[in-house]
Order: sequence, then structure tokens, then C-alpha cells
Amino acid sequence: MWGQSPHNRPIAYPPLTPPLFVSGTFGELRNNHFHAGIDLRTNEEVGKPVFAVQDGFVSRIKVSPIGYGLAIYLDHPSGHTSVYAHLDRYDGAIAEWVLQTQMKNRFWELDTLLPPGLLPVKGGERIATSGNSGGSAGPHVHFELRETQSEHPLNPLLYGLDVVDDLPPVLRALYFQDALGTRKQVPVATPEGRRLLDTVSFAAPLGVVVDAEDLMQSNGPKNGLYKGVQKTSNALPFGYCFDFFDFADGRAVNATHDAALFAQTGKRMYRMYRQPYHPGPSFSPSGWLPSDAASTGRIYASPGEIVRAIWRVEDVLGQSDSVWAYLRCVQASPWTAPELPVADSLYTSRWSLAWGKESFYRKTDVSFREHSDGVYVHWVGPAHSPLRLYPHRIADRIQFLVWATPSGKKTWMAWDPHGSKPFLEIKEPGSGKWQTDLTPPSHQRKNPWPASLAPGRVLSFTASDTESGMAYYGGELEDGTFVPVSYDAKYKSMRVLLPSDLSPGAHRLEVVLKDRAGNVARLFHSFQSVPSSQGAGKP
Repeated sequence: MWGQSPHNRPIAYPPLTPPLFVSGTFGELRNNHFHAGIDLRTNEEVGKPVFAVQDGFVSRIKVSPIGYGLAIYLDHPSGHTSVYAHLDRYDGAIAEWVLQTQMKNRFWELDTLLPPGLLPVKGGERIATSGNSGGSAGPHVHFELRETQSEHPLNPLLYGLDVVDDLPPVLRALYFQDALGTRKQVPVATPEGRRLLDTVSFAAPLGVVVDAEDLMQSNGPKNGLYKGVQKTSNALPFGYCFDFFDFADGRAVNATHDAALFAQTGKRMYRMYRQPYHPGPSFSPSGWLPSDAASTGRIYASPGEIVRAIWRVEDVLGQSDSVWAYLRCVQASPWTAPELPVADSLYTSRWSLAWGKESFYRKTDVSFREHSDGVYVHWVGPAHSPLRLYPHRIADRIQFLVWATPSGKKTWMAWDPHGSKPFLEIKEPGSGKWQTDLTPPSHQRKNPWPASLAPGRVLSFTASDTESGMAYYGGELEDGTFVPVSYDAKYKSMRVLLPSDLSPGAHRLEVVLKDRAGNVARLFHSFQSVPSSQGAGKP
């Protein structure tokens, strides 16, 4: 426990031992989502103690081979929920409850809501150790603060999370997009401030994309922005402010960053103008209308008109960087309101395709045709909400449509004609082909398992299913005792967790692996349980 008096801030105690260094900021532009929390560095180490940030109770436990991995959700009297993800182990009463529940469910994975009072915690109490579980790309703690009622993620840096932040964000470059093409301009330092030395000629309307990052410390990670604003001499300011957002709008990151520039540079940059449909973070100005040119962020002017513009990026502490420039309009197109996306549907003899007005960020043409054993769907640009694909076929069991995108990614999508969702959801263009999975999961032991094992020891092996995907994994002893098997999908690694109260003598272990199509693979191992003091072999 920390020797610190609780106070009114939602984050009264640090989730890790200070000082706290950030490797990922709230609202950061990630693949198909805004980052919902703060990534805290653990020096590439696993096993750092993790603490509750305020009094409360465990409201949810999640154990998964992907995503957040091992995670704890705490509800607090302040009306907030704190989340701790990519953990290595749970502590104390939480660890005991998790193991008991896994044994009862006969499955390692969990996603369970808990009632108040079952597992109370005190602010500053150790609840877990840091890890690298789930979809983590390296050891760290992913920390979130949410509004409990709405479940909206909030920026923890606004609610008492104190981190090391010695440097302001930096604006690296500006990209100008109009009928003349895309041009990159790099600012320079002058006595009048950082600016573009040459006047930029443009064809109205002009869109600007900002390349900026927040290092926080020398040689630190390139983190995302908290705030970015564009101001011009002839229009309303426009910008982003990552105070909070709605998980439902997470894919709006694809409207916020410029996909074409990302493909060219590998960097996600910030559009300083709106798409016709553009949900997501807090905008300035609020209450905008698509028909109002002054609030779209695009820069309009008459031929010959000079516009003075400034772009400013800022962190939570108010540290900032800014760049200004003169822009000269050399030609202009008449203002027309952007065409908003619309709901529509298409049909063939064997398929139906439907999408809503929130499926795209602008009016988008979709092509759709069937082939002998599947279907092809194409559009240009990212989708926000999924398109629904309805097969016109009769089947008496779950079938799989393998969806292949132009990048080569394949997804096995299960279609259950008798389920609650008699459709398939697609978020990327591609082609689908009906396919049957008849191949069970594969597995391999790197080293032979010892013939003598002590209670509580761990047996490791690798396993994967390259078709429909892993659905179940678990072990059992000869007397029916369940033996948990953990799984880390990114490494394809599995660990058999032998009981700590394993009785002495001969035992037979069976491990079952099952994929989503119902194919089963089994591993068997016979061994003697002996006290560790008698030299039980290391797996």
C-alpha cells in the first residue's frame, strides 16, 4: 500500500511505482481504432507490481489469448472504472477467484461481470503484476479510465495520472491537398516563429494534413497528440481534442488519419478537415453542419486572396508547438455541400449485400458480384460500420466463408443459418469463398515432457489452427480433474498448469484442442508426481 492519503481525484494512487513513463497516449491513431488508454512502460520487464488507483471493487475479469490478455476492471465510488490490461498474474483474492472460476467452467478463458462486494479493493492495494499477455507488442501496462455509466474512455492524464512529460509535441511537416495534388512542406525556425518560408499556392478548397508527435522525453517513443488546431484568417478554427470518445466510433480513426499518406510514409497523420460523415473525438467547433463550409476545416478563398494560417499542437500540460504560413489562392471551385453517405443494398441470385448511412465516411460506390462458390465485393476507402452479407442458401450446420482482402489477409467467418445473426459482417473489400475445415489444430512439444513432475509445475508446447481458429483448449487428469491450459495467440504458446495439490503417484494427462469447426486434437502424457525435492524434471 502507498503511504499517500486518498483525495478526490479519480486516480488517487499510481497504477505502477513512479516515475511513470508513457509509450502510448490516449486517442493515439492505431490500426482501425483510437487508443483507449495510456500505455505505461515497464522497462521491457514482466512482473512489476500493479496497484488499484482508488478504492472500489472488481467489476469484471477478462482472460483472453488476444486483445487485452489478462485484464482487471475496477469500479469506483467516483463513477469511474479503471482498467489494467496485458497483465502477467493476478494477486491475492483475485487470483484465487480466477482459478476457482476457471476450474468451475473447465476453461482458461474468462469474461465475467462480478457483483459489488465480492472482491473489494483499497486504493494503492497491489492487485496484479505487469506482463505481456494478449495482443501486447512488448511488456507494458495498458491503463484506462472510463465513465462507468456510459463506458466512454476518458483521458487519464486529465484525472490525476501523473507521468513524466518533459517535452512539448512537435509539428514535423504539413501536407497540402487540393486539385493541384499533394505537396509536403517542412517548417523552419525564424525570428517570427516556426513558419513555412514560401507562400503556398493552392486551389480552393484546400485540405491540410499535419505530421506531428509527442515524444515527452528525449529519445522517447513517438506518441500521439492530445490536441491539434488549425486557425485561418477567414474561417472558424478547426481541430481535435482527445478528452474522451465513444468506443462505437473507434473506427473513425480511418476518417481522422489519411490512408494514402499512411501507405506512402508508414505514419498516421492528422487530417485538419472533416469527412462528410466523421464521428470520433471532440471536435472544435462543435455543432457543425456539413453544408457549412466555414466549419469543415477545408480552406476556401477567392482567386488572388491571401490567407494567413496557423497550426498548433498541444499536450495536456499546455506545452505546444506551432507553425504559420501564408497561403495564396490561385484558383477556386464553387462551394458545393459534400454528398453524405447513404444506406443501400444490392442483390444477386444467391446473395444480398446491405449497408447503412454510417458504413462509409463519404458517398461510396460499391460493386458486388457472385462467382461459382462465393462472392466478390469492392469499394474504395475505409468502412466505418460493417456491411452485411446475406447468403441465400439452406444449410443444416455452421459453415465458413473465407474472406480474402487485397492485402492477402484471410478471415474465417462462421455463418449459422439458424443463429441470431443470419448474416456475415465485412469491413474490408475482398472476395469470399465457401470452405470446409476438416483439419484439427496442430501441436508440437519443443522438448519431451519429463516422466517425473512436481505439483504446480508447468508444461509448455506450441499449438495453432490456421483455418477456422482455436475454440477450446484444456486438460484433464485420469480422475476427471480439470487442468487449466493457458494460451498466448501471438506466440502460439500453450502452458499446462498442473495442480498445486497433485497427489503423489502415477498420473495420466490428456490435453484437448478443438477448433471452431469441431475438429479435435489430443495430447497424452503419463508421469509420476513427486515432491520437487526429489528432483522432478523441469518441463
